[in-house]
Amino acid sequence: DITNFYGIEFHLIFEEDGTLITTDGINENPMQWSLDGDQLAFIQAPGLAPVMYLVKTLSETQLIIENGTGTDYVTVMTLHRVE
Repeated sequence: DITNFYGIEFHLIFEEDGTLITTDGINENPMQWSLDGDQLAFIQAPGLAPVMYLVKTLSETQLIIENGTGTDYVTVMTLHRVE
């Protein structure tokens, strides 16, 4: 993510098996992800409600997701693929 909120070392790693790893370069936190149409779910722990994001852009090099659509607190993350 290239937004200032998370810093430049924040990464989301999407694995094909549905594993999502968030890392800040020091700490790693595994969770799960699922995609249904334009709805991307981050499942932080079994039994907890997922954090839902609206996929605004998805291409080979860029992912833009938005959380909180229609509320006073909207988070937009713009992510770029790194090799």
